[in-house]
Amino acid sequence: MMYAYEIMVLAKGKHPETLTYFGSVAIDPFSRVIVPLRKKDARALVVTCVPLSQVKGEIKSSDFALRKIKKIVGPALFAHGYIEAIQRLAQFYAVSESSLLMQCIPVQLLEYVSDTSDELPTMRERLDTRPTSDNIVLAAPLTERIQYYKILIRQSLARKESLYICVPTVEDAEVVYSHIAPGIEKHTHLFHGKRTASQTKKELAWVINSAEPSIVVGTVPYLALPLQRLQTIVVEHETSQSYISMGGTRIDLRSVVHQLARMHGITLIISDTFPSVPTYYEKERGAFVMAAESSLRLNTAKELAIVDMKSPDEGKGVLIGNTLRDRISRVLSSDGNVFLFALKEGLGAQVVCQDCGNTVMCQKCHGVLGVRQQGADTVFWCKVCKSEYSSVATCDTCGSWKLKELGVGIDIIAREMQSIFPDVPLYKVGSLPHKDEARELDKLLQRGGAIVLGTPRALALLPRPVALVAVVSFDSLLFYPHYAIGERILTLISSLHDVAESTLYIQTRNANFSLLTHLSRGSLHEWYREELSMRERFKYPPYTQILELRYPLQTVSNTQEIKEKLTRLFAPAEPVFMEQRSQGLLVATVKFPTDFYTPENARTHPLHALLRDANKDGVQTLWNSPSL
Repeated sequence: MMYAYEIMVLAKGKHPETLTYFGSVAIDPFSRVIVPLRKKDARALVVTCVPLSQVKGEIKSSDFALRKIKKIVGPALFAHGYIEAIQRLAQFYAVSESSLLMQCIPVQLLEYVSDTSDELPTMRERLDTRPTSDNIVLAAPLTERIQYYKILIRQSLARKESLYICVPTVEDAEVVYSHIAPGIEKHTHLFHGKRTASQTKKELAWVINSAEPSIVVGTVPYLALPLQRLQTIVVEHETSQSYISMGGTRIDLRSVVHQLARMHGITLIISDTFPSVPTYYEKERGAFVMAAESSLRLNTAKELAIVDMKSPDEGKGVLIGNTLRDRISRVLSSDGNVFLFALKEGLGAQVVCQDCGNTVMCQKCHGVLGVRQQGADTVFWCKVCKSEYSSVATCDTCGSWKLKELGVGIDIIAREMQSIFPDVPLYKVGSLPHKDEARELDKLLQRGGAIVLGTPRALALLPRPVALVAVVSFDSLLFYPHYAIGERILTLISSLHDVAESTLYIQTRNANFSLLTHLSRGSLHEWYREELSMRERFKYPPYTQILELRYPLQTVSNTQEIKEKLTRLFAPAEPVFMEQRSQGLLVATVKFPTDFYTPENARTHPLHALLRDANKDGVQTLWNSPSL
């Protein structure tokens, strides 16, 4: 008997959501196959399988020749309910299921073939009937979170349950695994995209073929693993922006975790030094409980020193104030190490026109230009496409020559430190590939008495705590115009405080900034309440959802028509429109109630059709909501 298969192709490029192929074997849904696509072979999943005789009429009337599948790789190897969670999110974001599955299922899992002839234990019910406990918020420094995970692991293994610790980056995965694996290596597994094929295959074989529970540390896509009796998922470092995928439609991959946990009664633990504001909001509403180990204050064993640069005691117009300069000198004299933080590379954070106020953008990719040293000269440069421009360039918007860099970049700090401490080893993070740089940093810090300069990227590379950590120009962080800037600054300060051995210094001319005031006082409960009050007053998340649509002007024939269409759709909410001619974009931003558009009503909602058409037309869509 011959069969017709509805196939979901997992390949890049434009193609229908599903394609039809034929073969001589009945195949279970979501089995993995290889199919011919144009002139190449592509990975695919079987959606449905029916006898060919049932669809013979449709096939005869079609305008294409039916092709035969190339190979059956094997049965489905996905966690119970994982595909359903992805399908639900694809429906919400109005993107193709195949494109989202490509982001959310590791290639190794699609290609895996068992070395044994035994039937693989796949797609069976993996959840028992034990009542789900409350979802939990864990707010604590990394060392204390690790201790909490170790207790959680012992409890899970005693109950013969699996536990998944979800991390945003490879660096986070390596750090967490190195702390929890010793002594329980047999049960603990590490999965991320930079492991070798042989390492991943070995780990997959154990997880898939073993009847024993597993403790897994991995990035979001590896949640697709068919773990035995998965009862708990930890979202480690939940405030990290690395959970958000890049591309036309930016998908917050934390949405996958929330959907999977919600649909299948899995206990969810949201974990970071401090929770995000939306998570705190859910805790206040009763959706989460705060773990007893939580504390909304910085580690009291370390010092947080706020240096007011407006004080005459710090010196007039200096980059490094007297307080920080003296402290650095004392640390270096005792062979301690110093880490100085800057928000951006180069000389300045960004270039702005002093006449019209516009940020100067790259002419090729529309990225924000910075300033850096090039020999004896300074140049404007784009970190995205690496283009360079003369520093005597004019503003594209108004033609003014009055361009000024805002913020303090790494190169400015390096120049200052070399003049103050000319004989001290100085290292700028970002000059070597990741592995080589981590090794170089470790050697440098072991010798001691060094100054390390770095941007946020450096935090994941520092192999050990540093005696003194300092934010040279805290005010650079305040240039970023975003409603959640306070929350992002809190995340950064907590990360810097974690890598400080004893003291974190913050130099600022805004010492009365609300967040700094509350950090100095101790508990942050009041700051969270102030932040939520502000967001409610101005209708920001979590009280609303924010959607931003970026229409390329070269593909838009009638901007007025788009504006009227969006205004009707979102009424009574009012979209805000801005034409960014220098970037070739029409940007529409709208805030609407959280129940206006949800995964539950997405299929029939008019917004779904608009988003689907927008994605097809190359319109970039940006969402704010991580958990939906």
